[in-house]
Amino acid sequence: MKVPDWRRLPIFRSDSQASILFDLFVRDAGPSSLTDLASRTGTPIGAVHREVERLEAAGIVESIRQGRNRLVSLNRESPYVEALGTLVTRAFGVPELIRQAVTDVDGLERALIFGSWARGEGAANDIDLLVVGNLDVGALYARLRPVERLVGTPINTTVLSPSEWDDGESGFLTAVRSSPTVDVL
Repeated sequence: MKVPDWRRLPIFRSDSQASILFDLFVRDAGPSSLTDLASRTGTPIGAVHREVERLEAAGIVESIRQGRNRLVSLNRESPYVEALGTLVTRAFGVPELIRQAVTDVDGLERALIFGSWARGEGAANDIDLLVVGNLDVGALYARLRPVERLVGTPINTTVLSPSEWDDGESGFLTAVRSSPTVDVL
C-alpha cells in the first residue's frame, strides 16, 4: 500500500509522522516494533524512533518492551486519539478502507476514486468511486456502508461493466480518465 501524501491534511510535521499515524490508525496491525513500522511505512528506522518518541511524549502512543523489541501501539486512553484517528482516517484511509471492504466482492475487476477526493481538494463532501465488473451491486453497497459510517462521508458509486469501461467514450468516462484518480483495486 502506497503511503499517503501528508499534504492532503497539512497538520503533520513530516511525511514520517503522517505515515506512522496512518499505519497505526488505518492499517491497525496491533502493537508493532519500530522495525516493522519502518518497513511498512518506508521510513528510516532513526526517523521512526524520533517520531515515536514525540508521539509517546504527547501521550498518543505507548510502548512496551518485549525482550529486546519495543512494541508501539495507540494509547486509547489519550483524549486526542479518537479525534486524531478520525482525521487520519478521513484524510488518508479512504482508499485502504475501501480496498479492504471490496477486495473479495465476486466479479469486481477494478475500483478507483475520482472527483474532488482524488484531486486532493481538502474536505471533500463525498467520495466518488468507480467500480468495473460484473458483480452483485447490493453486495458491493453492503460492503461500502460501514466505510461510509467510519469516514463520515457518503460514497457515490458508479458501476460499469468491463465492456462499458473498455469501449466507453462518454463524456463521463473522458472526464474521469483525464482527471486525477486513486486506484483502489
